Amino acid sequence: MGDALRRSIRDGEYTAGGKLPRIDDLAQQFGVARNTIQSALRVLTNEGLVTPRHGTGIFVRSSRPQPASSAGSDESRLDAVVEELAEVRQEVRELRQRMAQLESTIGERVSRDT
Repeated sequence: MGDALRRSIRDGEYTAGGKLPRIDDLAQQFGVARNTIQSALRVLTNEGLVTPRHGTGIFVRSSRPQPASSAGSDESRLDAVVEELAEVRQEVRELRQRMAQLESTIGERVSRDT
């Protein structure tokens, strides 16, 4: 599955900087389960070929995957980790805000009920 996506990117069906279709659409296109697409996308993310952006989709990073033995692969993996960390931090911020809103709502309801 990952090879088919890699080939689609290499052949220009999905271009660098472009957004991939939704997971459901890819699953239908390739005739496989969502889990298969998710696994393939994890592999391509680890290779530095695509990058997920929370809330917006998965984007192509490069038109050619870098070989694992190249010097740039460590750098691209580090870039992917740094980007993922930034996304996790943003998600934590958003969760904190949502939690504060929920606590406030609960506090208001408890005050009204007492």
